[in-house]
Amino acid sequence: MRSVTMNLAWRNLSRKRRRTFLSVAGVAVSCAISLVTIGYVKGKIETFVRTTADGGIGHLRLVPEEWMKARDPKWRLHDWQRELDLLRSAPDVRVATPRLRAQGMIAMGAHAVGVEVVGVDPQTEPQTFRYVRKMGSGRYLDAKGRNEMVLGQGAADTLKIEAGDVVVATVVGAGGDMLSDMFTVVGLVSTGIEEVDAGLCQVNMPDLERLTGQPGAGEITLILRDYRKAQELQTALSPKLSTADRLLRWDQIAPESRLAVEINQKVSVWLTAILMIVALMGVASAQLTAVLERRKELAMLAAIGMSGRRLGALIFLEGAVLGILGAAGALILAVPIDFYLATIGINMGSNIQFSSMAIDTVFRTDFGWWLLADASILSLVTALLASAYPAWFVSRQDPISAMRVSQ
Repeated sequence: MRSVTMNLAWRNLSRKRRRTFLSVAGVAVSCAISLVTIGYVKGKIETFVRTTADGGIGHLRLVPEEWMKARDPKWRLHDWQRELDLLRSAPDVRVATPRLRAQGMIAMGAHAVGVEVVGVDPQTEPQTFRYVRKMGSGRYLDAKGRNEMVLGQGAADTLKIEAGDVVVATVVGAGGDMLSDMFTVVGLVSTGIEEVDAGLCQVNMPDLERLTGQPGAGEITLILRDYRKAQELQTALSPKLSTADRLLRWDQIAPESRLAVEINQKVSVWLTAILMIVALMGVASAQLTAVLERRKELAMLAAIGMSGRRLGALIFLEGAVLGILGAAGALILAVPIDFYLATIGINMGSNIQFSSMAIDTVFRTDFGWWLLADASILSLVTALLASAYPAWFVSRQDPISAMRVSQ
């Protein structure tokens, strides 16, 4: 059985249906736009993180302790085989792959190009480095192959070579000596990003170990099942690893990506705040108008014994009902739009480059149960804040003075 306060609140809202509808519509539309914006920003942030991680950085990366200061490719992990097994055994790690790097030069006849030669595990590398998942020509490295190489199309164009040609790779050894060997270019990668295509060079890790005379991995890159667990996993795994090595998050390695994420988060917060303030002002105006129209009625309730606190609660209850209806309306408007954008996405139509990385041309929003929670919170908070001043006004009015007001 509904209370007297609830009956009064419902009656007051239902007898001015047009004003109630406009108040609910204002909250619903503002909240729906906010939900679509939040979903888009969440999807955009996920795209930035995925682009950073799949661009070779990973969600987490194990490196030598002093790596962040100089990023010297000659440094090696302390006990990389044990650490690799440990990292791969973590339940939140989808894939972990070792890498070895060396500064070098690739030559063919009179043509030469400077590159960073990266030794990889061909079985796991494509899962952490998306540019090599689809070859422009030829094939990717074979784990059983010897002295095979994959080059970016830009480097190949400079060298005037095609897949199947043999090149000379020269790298800097541990003692600073120049060491060379012959490699067969088995595949070319074309990403559409000039900087990537000009510098991409991968070989099997054992081949680069032999060439440099320095065994061991220089880094281990991890892709997680959920990037949001990166900090949690970093904290959990770090004590189990060698003190000579350090586990870094993607945002520590690529601060420009972290900055992009932070900017998008702030834009989302400010836009949501502006939309909610607009809705708040509309609801507050409607609530205050309703209170002024009912001054005598409210004064009569006060005269027969309803306390000022209870009168204020009546106004807050009306606001809560408006918030609940607004949340329902927001979900009706936002859910189909968010679902479409999450499944079909927004096709930007051309390659997008961010910090020397190719971003997916199709942006997809985030879609999930968070829509229900955010819609409820945004709508209720907006409606209740809008009811604060009218509730205060009603609770403080003098019944005798209010009865004298002509309506």
